[in-house]
Amino acid sequence: AEAQKVQRHAGAPAWDDACTARTEGELFLRQGDAERAVRLARSTLASARSPRSRARLLNLLGIASATVGSLADAIEAFREELPALTQAGMETFIGTTHGNLAEAYLLAGDAARAARNQLRALEEARSNRDSIQVALSVLVAARLASSRSQAARAVELQTAAQLVLTEAGFVLYDTDRATADELVVAARAELGPDRLAVAEQRGSEIGLAAAADVAEAVLGDGTVFPSTD
Repeated sequence: AEAQKVQRHAGAPAWDDACTARTEGELFLRQGDAERAVRLARSTLASARSPRSRARLLNLLGIASATVGSLADAIEAFREELPALTQAGMETFIGTTHGNLAEAYLLAGDAARAARNQLRALEEARSNRDSIQVALSVLVAARLASSRSQAARAVELQTAAQLVLTEAGFVLYDTDRATADELVVAARAELGPDRLAVAEQRGSEIGLAAAADVAEAVLGDGTVFPSTD
């Protein structure tokens, strides 16, 4: 509230004229009111002037839209965010946005576009030496491998990624943990307990770099995830 008063009297900074709206939208998301966050993002976008503001508000709109299940709107927002990030000089966030796009496409049932965007996110994360983002990309690759009945590979990738995230103190959202649990249940049914244990052991030993190499192969397999553009 105080920040809004200051903004009204002094004006928003030219480089980020939607800073308080973005913060307010994040608060709505934490409070479970994603619909309100969507409305706020849309209304503020209409008057946003700077590329930085547009990028941040489009990110908010994408996340909030995905939260309420409006996947087409989420995909559109994240796609529009990419050029805005470049215009704003915020290229370090491009990988994260590709990751968000991949998640939205995956939820929408478009595995090909999900794989392609997650591959870009993984490449950006490896270039930036961001182990958390690399591990998150490996998790998505595991889900895609599982969807193609590559159960052992999926378990190996997921185990390797989870080990890195756990050691870093990174906590997955409840929905992501549930998805990971479901992957293991499906793998146990396909592999049996002994082969599952072998896959988990391999995943705990291969390390993040090797897991990322495998994930790149999974995500970049054009015969499995052909281009749909």
